[in-house]
Amino acid sequence: MLERLSLILLVLFCSQLYAIETIKPKLVDELIELAGIKYQLEQITVQIKEGVSQGARDSGGYKTEVGKLNDTIDDLFNAEKVSRDIAFSLYKGMSQNEIQQVLHWLTSPLGQRITQLENEASSSSSYEHMLAIAPELQSRYRGTKRLQMLNELDHSIQATQATVELALNTQLAIAVSVLSLQENADSPEYEDIRAYIEKHRPQVLAHANYQIVTSFMYTYMSLTEDELSEYIEFARSEGGAKYHAIYINSLSRVLVSSFRAISEYI
Repeated sequence: MLERLSLILLVLFCSQLYAIETIKPKLVDELIELAGIKYQLEQITVQIKEGVSQGARDSGGYKTEVGKLNDTIDDLFNAEKVSRDIAFSLYKGMSQNEIQQVLHWLTSPLGQRITQLENEASSSSSYEHMLAIAPELQSRYRGTKRLQMLNELDHSIQATQATVELALNTQLAIAVSVLSLQENADSPEYEDIRAYIEKHRPQVLAHANYQIVTSFMYTYMSLTEDELSEYIEFARSEGGAKYHAIYINSLSRVLVSSFRAISEYI
């Protein structure tokens, strides 16, 4: 009798486990879609290519070389592929309950509105407009409760810290890649390069915080303080905190490896 009961319990457990593992990938796909991740990745690719083109114009680079490099960027930053990588990280790093918490937020009226604001702010034209009015935004919000709340949001999702790590690791990856292509016995060692780049962390931190908070000022300009407070509450929740951490870390990992590949191409 006990053996039969144990068998029944085992079958029920396996059935529930199978159901969870079958539903979970679909939930992650829904999360990726609702969060607008693929669209935002496409905008990152556009901005990188525009930066390459501008750099080529400034240095008198050939259009054919820029075209080849843009093809490489398209391949490295393929939005479909990168979004699948992020989806896999979310699938591995989050429980089904945590994913459902994020989906509940994304399907709420405020969650949908914030996603729309983030998508609109991710375009190149919006970025240029943000840069143009950045001093005005900084002056308007200096010393206000709203600025304090935006800093709280930054701290909750670790945006500045992630940007700093991305910047430093990208610089390190590019420096190591470029030096590895040079046949020079006097090239500095890896640890020396890392130490040199680390010396600039305070400056990078200050610049990153300025950029992140300015982008928050611009992106969430139309939100009330109550709505910002609700967003911060979600960002601090178990599901929200894990979602943002995994997404930012996954994106940073892809960007670092891709920038290194671009530096080797160059």
